[in-house]
Amino acid sequence: MKKIKLISDGASDLTPENIKKYDVSVIPFWVNYENESKLLTSDELYEMMKNNPKMHFKTACPSIEDFASEFEKAILNNQEVLCICLSSKFSGSYESALLAKKSILEKYPDAVINVVDSLMCSAQQGLLVLSVAEMIENDFEVAKILENIEELKKESKIFITVKTLDYLRAGGRIGKLSSILLNILAVKPIIIMEDGNIKSGGKAIGLGMTLQKIIGEIKKLFENTAKKIKDFKFCVGYSTDKILAERFMNDAIKKLNIDKQNITLNQIGSTAGVHTGPETIGIASIRDYQTLSA
Repeated sequence: MKKIKLISDGASDLTPENIKKYDVSVIPFWVNYENESKLLTSDELYEMMKNNPKMHFKTACPSIEDFASEFEKAILNNQEVLCICLSSKFSGSYESALLAKKSILEKYPDAVINVVDSLMCSAQQGLLVLSVAEMIENDFEVAKILENIEELKKESKIFITVKTLDYLRAGGRIGKLSSILLNILAVKPIIIMEDGNIKSGGKAIGLGMTLQKIIGEIKKLFENTAKKIKDFKFCVGYSTDKILAERFMNDAIKKLNIDKQNITLNQIGSTAGVHTGPETIGIASIRDYQTLSA
């Protein structure tokens, strides 16, 4: 059994294979709609969105009890806890985990519990969790892992484009006027998330041109900062169109000269999907922790 127990909330969009491989405990978000509250898979959520375009969806973050239960299991196994949460600027998940930590330490005062605000979401958060999982596999001490996390957070971004801004508007992420104008003009927005915030990355006409612009923006970013593509891991996230996402990934590999071993393809989970909706595609990046200075 590992010395450190890795826990993440459901916003990290880890694949079942990675959850099993690294023994990550994932605490899911509930999806609220109308008078229902359920744990929905990505496919279930997107199907409901397509069939009910006017239905409003929201997420409910994991409860204090959800986190406390997982923390206690690890402590009873004599493990240290390392919990990575969705950006606190988007959700109360981080706060719930902190309150759970406080509660558990009252019962187990000698327990070691570290709760991290990832300042990330979806594929971006997933890249961080997997980096931490590999560090645990390689017997890094918690102090070093936490130090590396702070460095990785500084050099991570996600670029996404959505079919409509309505879901982001409904979740309070953007103004209503921007949503209306973009939808009328059939303009595809580029949204960048870094440091836990989202901002505009420009726009383009049509999905194809928008995806090409994203690749161009990433290339420009690396050229302007003198960072090396080979020192980064990437993940392409998609909601419903896997074939298009694969094409976009292959195009990114070719035009950005990404090593195929350094890029993966994941479906965007229901936590982020509630806010981005169907037909969303994005690409996240994070520095390879092995390139950090010792």
